[in-house]
Amino acid sequence: MWKNIAFLFIIIVSLFSCNSENEKSEIVNISNEDIINEIFPELVDSLQIKWVVIQPPPPPPIYNADSSAFVADTILENYITNRHDKYIRKVDSIDSREYIAFRRNFTEIDFENLNNKSKYNFSSFTPIDYSDFSVERLDFGKGYNLHYKPTIYNDYSDFFKHYKNHKFIGILSFSRVFTNNNIGALQLDFYYSPINSYSIFIIIIEKTNGKWGIKEIIKNWAT
Repeated sequence: MWKNIAFLFIIIVSLFSCNSENEKSEIVNISNEDIINEIFPELVDSLQIKWVVIQPPPPPPIYNADSSAFVADTILENYITNRHDKYIRKVDSIDSREYIAFRRNFTEIDFENLNNKSKYNFSSFTPIDYSDFSVERLDFGKGYNLHYKPTIYNDYSDFFKHYKNHKFIGILSFSRVFTNNNIGALQLDFYYSPINSYSIFIIIIEKTNGKWGIKEIIKNWAT
């Protein structure tokens, strides 16, 4: 009887050990880009990472001589609207995909600053992958055209000008993904304006049923 119990105990321990090794192997084999691909649809919804063209405002009204009443300048308003619609059609005819640029290297997370803004102890988090960033491993679907930020552009405004006739979203810069069991964290720097306006977000992710998803987004900086 005791031999049977001991044998059963060894089998149970072996099963738990195998599961643990499988989980470790899965973490080792997954790349930073794999996780970014997995959470990107949620990032688009949460942070509105998409091409937005604001409709131009209508022209000022035409006032009567006594300034007591006015009428709308419908001719000029229609001209502005038609010109705007023509621009949208032109951009869409060139390429209907949304363009995203990426910085060539992973950005660094300021964990010391982040520890003051989050309930998580990031000192226990470790990077899942030390390899260099590769845009070729990103796959956001057919609706996107992905690019590295060319080194010939020393200023972000130059880059926005280069893609002015495309659905250019902006420049994204991700950090490596750091994890502790089923909780992870990464940083996203989002440059969305030609005047060097950008925001920094810390993305807290959680693995549930074998899939990574966004648990929390912390806005760390905006300018």
